Amino acid sequence: MKCLCSHGYFEEVGGFNTRVFRNNAMSEVLRAEHPQTLKDAIGFICDDGGKATAYLVEAARTTPSVDKSPTPALNLAFGFEGPVFQHWADGAHAWRGKRLGHAMKQLHQVANGNVITDFQWSALQSPVVDVGGGIGALELALVRAHPNSAVSFVVFDIAETLGHAQTVWEAQPHDARRRVSFVAGNFLAPTLAETRLPCGQPTYLIRHVLHDWTDEQVIAILRNVRAAMLAPPPTEPPTSDHGILPGHRAPGGAPKLLLCEMLLQERSGRFAYTTSLQVLALNNGIIRTEAEIVGLLERAGFRVVVAHVMRAVDTIIEAVPLGV
Repeated sequence: MKCLCSHGYFEEVGGFNTRVFRNNAMSEVLRAEHPQTLKDAIGFICDDGGKATAYLVEAARTTPSVDKSPTPALNLAFGFEGPVFQHWADGAHAWRGKRLGHAMKQLHQVANGNVITDFQWSALQSPVVDVGGGIGALELALVRAHPNSAVSFVVFDIAETLGHAQTVWEAQPHDARRRVSFVAGNFLAPTLAETRLPCGQPTYLIRHVLHDWTDEQVIAILRNVRAAMLAPPPTEPPTSDHGILPGHRAPGGAPKLLLCEMLLQERSGRFAYTTSLQVLALNNGIIRTEAEIVGLLERAGFRVVVAHVMRAVDTIIEAVPLGV
């Protein structure tokens, strides 16, 4: 505790030798009831992230390149095999998956809140399908910031994650809930039908997802999304908890993909580079450059239209399917 106090977190009550401590302005955000709480974000970074980072060298010994290691550092740290998201989906470690969802929501509020104001979300055609949207943290921020907007959203993720999302959204006002629906599926399934991606919608969003996957997996995800974009919309809405509102793609208009990612740039600061180290340790993830992302989009059959650089760390790349 004295070490933390020396860095400005917590304070010692009554002088240096009392060994009685209390929160200060810097540490208050660790309280779960704090309106800007970072409890789960700090817990995730320091627990899962810290332990995994300690095993990066061990993971590197298995192959010449850590990002191509068959066993991520996190797996070595916690002693399990297979994808971390499956391992954390249920059973004894389900609380870690739940904490991760809340951590992403909290980090979004701190690091990327400006994305809400720096991009013209209200100009998008509805619904916006958020592929790998987690618990819908972005949508929650958007419906709060733009309560009168007509834009609606579909959050697409694995069933276990959407179970956590339901808990979050059930506590929201009706006007917020009616603008968001949920569809469970797997964006890496071998066929479009097996993915259960909503088809034929006007706008698709992939945000803070691709850094968790290899180049080959990213191309597979993008190709599945492209296939969904070009497929005809269903005659009846896919099964979801609230139902998908009808799409409003402009006549003759091409469906649009928005790719929102943190990118490494010459101007990137410590946050971007330390995040790149964390995602590498957690899931062999890669924080890519803009040129690398554009190359993957082109290999998956997309044409980049424009890149919007946000004031914080994110860039939103607009792309459309080639040949449309």
